[in-house]
Amino acid sequence: MSHSKQKPLVCHFLIDHRIGGPHKYVEVCSRYMENDYESILFTCGKSKIQSVTLLNLRALNRFLYPIEVLINTIYILLIACYFRFKNRIIIFNIHGVHNLAPILAGLLLRIPSVLLIHESMRELKIFARISLFFLRHNSGKVLSVSQRGLNEYGAKQGEVVFSPVDVSYWKKSSCLRAYSFYALQSEKQPLRLVCVGNLNPIKGLDNLIDSLANSVGSIHVNIIGASMQSHFEYFVELKKKSQIAENMNPLLKINFLGWRETDEIRSFIYEAHIFVLPSLSEGCPIALIEAMATGCIPFVTDVGDVRQILSKTMPEVICDGYDSGSLNLGLSRLLEALYRLSPEEELLLREKFSKIATTQFDIPVVASKIMDTYKLMGGY
Repeated sequence: MSHSKQKPLVCHFLIDHRIGGPHKYVEVCSRYMENDYESILFTCGKSKIQSVTLLNLRALNRFLYPIEVLINTIYILLIACYFRFKNRIIIFNIHGVHNLAPILAGLLLRIPSVLLIHESMRELKIFARISLFFLRHNSGKVLSVSQRGLNEYGAKQGEVVFSPVDVSYWKKSSCLRAYSFYALQSEKQPLRLVCVGNLNPIKGLDNLIDSLANSVGSIHVNIIGASMQSHFEYFVELKKKSQIAENMNPLLKINFLGWRETDEIRSFIYEAHIFVLPSLSEGCPIALIEAMATGCIPFVTDVGDVRQILSKTMPEVICDGYDSGSLNLGLSRLLEALYRLSPEEELLLREKFSKIATTQFDIPVVASKIMDTYKLMGGY
């Protein structure tokens, strides 16, 4: 069968099987591109969504990672050779700078490869150097969900392609909610906060809970995200901290809601006054963009490119620090600024957040840039 009768095959490689931002990235883009490209997902470890399972020896011991890379490289080579035998055009889309196996397999078979950087943690710098070295020898392309990721890893030739969000799904017909700050003052409602993300230390939830221990007044916090087996002790710590915080402020209620379906997450965000992202590090936090699309007011730490993304909104939405003291002070300043707004000004602010999500992160905007990259790599 000739190439012209088959769609190019994009092989997405994820270093982690747990549902998160990269999974959403793949899911959303693959669905949008399905008329032009066929997609297949590879994950290290068995994922909840359909994928080809690769070894995840790191789960047993991180020192086994070199063996994991070797075995997975051989497995990927065999699969890629099979597709080539079937006369398929193949593109590797590799998610994460520490995802070395597909980088090596792509180099050995000279398969057009795109490295998509989702992170900006300094701890991964050595892996980034290795990945970028091999990618250069394969004439690969580097994309990143944030400029900070490119800067951190020295990928000077890389291009920023934000995470895609289905804005039409998240967007409300009106950004003026029942749970507005005007009503919060006049009707003495509880302040409703919502956090979305898997429960691991990088998300900074321990600092947020510590900051709320010194809060006053009625506050309801919904924390949505799965507890992770690899960070179970962290989850136990969060529960203990929340109990202490609730004891210090009897009007504070912290609810751990676990993993939830997307429809449920959307409902919780609709009912919240503020979406809180207290992370220590992020690339482009998709949950933040989803919340912005609904018109929810964000309160975020300075991670990824959020300072540039939110630069034309309200300076108080960005917290200057990551510790509990900074979060407490930052949230107080944000509330003071929001309480000064009239209902009309609040509506304009919410619409501004929603517009940012629409113009910069909507699926057609992001997916078209990725498709252009695939074409440059030889995928039609």
